[in-house]
Amino acid sequence: MNTPKCLQPVVPEFLKKNSPAWFSGVPKLFPLRDKTAMTLHSLSWRDRYGVFWTVPKGFITDGASVPWLLRWLWNPWDEATLRPAIIHDMRYMLHDYAKDWPTFDFQKRADLSLLDGMKIDCPQRARTYYIAVRLVGRAVYEHISYEQRMKEWLQVVCEPDKLNDWILKTIETDRQ
Repeated sequence: MNTPKCLQPVVPEFLKKNSPAWFSGVPKLFPLRDKTAMTLHSLSWRDRYGVFWTVPKGFITDGASVPWLLRWLWNPWDEATLRPAIIHDMRYMLHDYAKDWPTFDFQKRADLSLLDGMKIDCPQRARTYYIAVRLVGRAVYEHISYEQRMKEWLQVVCEPDKLNDWILKTIETDRQ
């Protein structure tokens, strides 16, 4: 599958480098039975390289990937870490599913986006999360995932009416 056009990063002619920034708030989530959640709003971010990223609504995330042994200390759904975690999840996911994913977006850049987002939203944990993702993220990045819901989302993500129908169907199915 090729990368849906609406998920492709936007590289403006005039890059504003070294100035990462959020252009949306923390998205509302719909919790799913499998301990993941679906975003109900889109999320927009400019990374340190000046590239704009958007995660459209309906994206399924596991929040911050905190090992269960540490969840007493850090909540994977903490709003302070959620935006960086979602951007990071999307970039790892596109590496798995999009065969034409840009070669410039490799694991380290995705991890640096997590670091930069954390520096803005939760600076006291930024370095810890970055070190953790650099240590164990390689195994996750190299393991190619093929989840049916993600394939379905990628097929409808750029078509608002179909995306809304898919979100409603997914929520309805999850409640059964």
